[in-house]
Amino acid sequence: AHEILRKMVTSPDVPPPVRFPTPYAGEATILEAGGVHNRLHDGRVVMGSLFVTSYRVVFVEDVEAVVEMPISSLDGVEAIPECRTEPVQGDVLQLLGKDGRVLRFVFPPPLPLGLAHHFRSVALHAASNLQLPRSSFAFTHNSHAALSPPDRSMGWHMFRLADEFDRLFGGLRTCRFRVTTLNHAYSVCDTYPLRVIVPSAASDDVVRASAGFRSRARFPAVVYRYPASGATLSRSAQPKPGITGTRCSADELMIRLIRQASVPPPCTLPERDSRGRMLPLPESLPFPPPPSFLFPENDKAEPPPYTIVDCRPRANTFANTARGGGTEWEEAYGCPV
Repeated sequence: AHEILRKMVTSPDVPPPVRFPTPYAGEATILEAGGVHNRLHDGRVVMGSLFVTSYRVVFVEDVEAVVEMPISSLDGVEAIPECRTEPVQGDVLQLLGKDGRVLRFVFPPPLPLGLAHHFRSVALHAASNLQLPRSSFAFTHNSHAALSPPDRSMGWHMFRLADEFDRLFGGLRTCRFRVTTLNHAYSVCDTYPLRVIVPSAASDDVVRASAGFRSRARFPAVVYRYPASGATLSRSAQPKPGITGTRCSADELMIRLIRQASVPPPCTLPERDSRGRMLPLPESLPFPPPPSFLFPENDKAEPPPYTIVDCRPRANTFANTARGGGTEWEEAYGCPV
């Protein structure tokens, strides 16, 4: 089918496509056509060539890529036959991007009728291949790119949990949170990473018991901390009280420990160099006294406020309760929901 389309767009009456810009490693051209018009953001209408590759849709004027959109960014593709609202009349191919962009390409005569529809079919077919992870261009590019083994694996080390932990928690020597490897081999929750941040006071047994009371075993896990105030953001799935109002002491304890640990840092934060890297901590630091509620002998101290946010519609919450799910009980967890 692609060969038939190439013959359609290479007839003597159709302007030949310009030379495609330097492709990425592993990028293959699927379909191309010259004599296509495009209205730019400044209102100008320019003529050039339109290419659909294994990675992107590219419009080229002369030898410079004017506009392009990755196939993975396509949110919709429309073909409008014989559109008369454009400065140049003809079939229109309209690309809707996930970033809010709308690109319109006009196929005026002598380009064959229906060519915009064929471009739409090719773009949609390329986008549908992204349903299979190994079909994405990233794997094709990686196998063709002339990268040495260290460079090929460079992207896998851009994020390290240890560095992120130091960034969020200020590299404190004594921290109220820890990284647990309880989910090693995804044995507790198959949708959580291997290492998760939890309160230091929560043992692995408490975390495991809390996971048993949460949908899909998604126990409360800390995902962000604001260094100035110590406030944390945690995520979890719905609890499972059901219509009988079942409670879980371990799950309630997890929320209470996260709440108690979400306090300002107990020491001076380490200084950073001009590149944002933390400098070594000095041997001695002036530690102010920690909040009184951290001491077990003082049970009357009130921990900082904490709020549970359920993002589901109320009707969904009631329906899930009938199926064994539900939401947190404010009196049991000690914080507003």
